Amino acid sequence: MPAGRPAVGLRYAAVAVTLGILLGVGFGWAVDRGAPPSVSAAIVQTVAEVPPSSSAATPARTATLPAASVTTQPVDGTPAGGDGVGKTVSGTRPDPALAAALQLSLNAGIKGIPGTVQAAVMMDGWNAPVLAGQRLADDMRPWSMVKAVTAVTLFSERLGRGTSTASVEEPLTRALTRSDNCAQREMTVQLERDLGGSLAATGTAIRAMLARVGAAIDIGPAQHNADGRYCITPTYKGLPAADASYPALLLGTTHWRVQDAIRFIHALRGQIAFGTAASKKILATLRLPKRNSQEPGAEAQLTAAPSWGAGAVFGAACWHLAYKAGWGGHAQGRFLAGQIGAVDLPGGHWIAFAVMFHPATQPPSDDPGLAHADQALASVLGSLKQQLKQRFRGSCA
Repeated sequence: MPAGRPAVGLRYAAVAVTLGILLGVGFGWAVDRGAPPSVSAAIVQTVAEVPPSSSAATPARTATLPAASVTTQPVDGTPAGGDGVGKTVSGTRPDPALAAALQLSLNAGIKGIPGTVQAAVMMDGWNAPVLAGQRLADDMRPWSMVKAVTAVTLFSERLGRGTSTASVEEPLTRALTRSDNCAQREMTVQLERDLGGSLAATGTAIRAMLARVGAAIDIGPAQHNADGRYCITPTYKGLPAADASYPALLLGTTHWRVQDAIRFIHALRGQIAFGTAASKKILATLRLPKRNSQEPGAEAQLTAAPSWGAGAVFGAACWHLAYKAGWGGHAQGRFLAGQIGAVDLPGGHWIAFAVMFHPATQPPSDDPGLAHADQALASVLGSLKQQLKQRFRGSCA
């Protein structure tokens, strides 16, 4: 971390127990219990999650759940299409005793945290996630986490029609490894063109993709603009010139909830509901190392490492980590940094996770490091990692 940065690790220590007893499943794994890896020193990463001209706030709906609660929510199956598209994964509900135990740890784990945390996990074979944290019914913007949703929708749509995905390969990689907004814009524009140029049809396609697995996304708050000219400079060709003035939905400004996020990433890792071919492609890209953005404006880089959060905690290759981060909202006084992902476990098992952090004090810019989100997520996921190491037999560090 940069010199002079306040030591905040102890303030987030309480988060570490939030998911500490999360996995009371009987696969019997126990390995040496080294401490989770520390977050690496400050390295630069991209700043802009949406262009500066697209920063208007949209009010969130009011929460109706208690301030600290835990719940499990089942997902109903839907009819299957070709290649498994449209089919949700059947399974068993999490053990009610596990949910009750998590509730007990929640009160101690969240108390004293300078902000709010929503966390969720969902094992293979589960038909419902376990949710933990505060204000679980609140809507929040997905920011760059939606890039994975866009990629799945675009790939599934093209593969379903037998259309080439060649033009999507390069922006897909930039969007999911560099969190490049210009690449996200290009994927969105290509999806819009595939759907007859209709922004409404694009929103419907995104919503329908998530609905396959019992997840929801509110397209209503989404902003849109026709100004992608900043993506084309002499040194950076972020999208084709023909698309620079094409109206595009800014899907990062939609709304979802942590339960929607976990259902999406669980279904993606399950490789059934969105189609096997599309899921494998997106997962393979999400497993690539994260890099700094090269888009205009990224010269004002972030203080958090590209591998912040899940990348620092589950850095060993044996976890087969696939994940995507998203962050933004400081200009509206509602900064959020979150990550969705999945890791593999011994015996062919795996677990999906989603963690969202809202700091009590707004950072001066959209920078997860300045909001100490890198440490908050590392604490939550580090606790989960230690629990996984205790529950399963294996040698993953």
